[in-house]
Amino acid sequence: IPEEQTQAALKALEERELIFRQKMSVFSGTSSYIFKHAILREVTYESVLLRNRPMYHRHVADWLAEQSGARVSEYAGSIAEHYELARELAGRRADDTFNTALAINYYHKAMSLISHQSHQAEWQLQLQERLGALLYQQARLIDAAQVYMAMQYTAEMDGDLTAQAHAWQGLGQIYQQQANFDEMEKSAEEARRSAWLVGDNLLQIRALLLRADALNQQNRPEEALSPAEQALSLSCRYDLPRQIGASLGV
Repeated sequence: IPEEQTQAALKALEERELIFRQKMSVFSGTSSYIFKHAILREVTYESVLLRNRPMYHRHVADWLAEQSGARVSEYAGSIAEHYELARELAGRRADDTFNTALAINYYHKAMSLISHQSHQAEWQLQLQERLGALLYQQARLIDAAQVYMAMQYTAEMDGDLTAQAHAWQGLGQIYQQQANFDEMEKSAEEARRSAWLVGDNLLQIRALLLRADALNQQNRPEEALSPAEQALSLSCRYDLPRQIGASLGV
């Protein structure tokens, strides 16, 4: 877009008081603008086509890296954020179009960008969970297990019990495919405990069903009855038809 067109658009938005020019800019020779309301920023962002968002995030990251110069350490977090969003969004797009191999590659790159950023734990957990699921779908069980183990460690360090439950559930499903029913049972119980602590009933039901299956696979049907009944009770309490059916089928 020509600079003259950009300046004209900014001026028009400023005249309509949708954005305001800040008196001081972080970088010399540049101008900074802020939206009048945070919700306006969100609406504007959501109006950008999904296929264009990775490109714009990449442009912002490149620009910040160039402008920051010797002060790059001050903006490392923001730069990593935009690079991560560029690749994560591109990865999601690849996933949505069934290009799983490309999506996996993008997720790996995004994770390598933010792995050294301690304050990026939430995004790292999201990437790890999605990558683990994609690897599992591709039957790359060892790779998926490594990702879920890393996710469990990240979640534990961050104190995120919900993410811990998801990681343990993912590991339990991998052990199920590997017919390692003892580890499957242990992972399911860890997932249930974490889910119970945060009050996530759906996650708790999934973990209970996984544990019941693990016990059945070990020829321990009487022990399997307890988690199956707990799953059924929770499913009925919260009117979850699919989970009720799954509980009755254990």
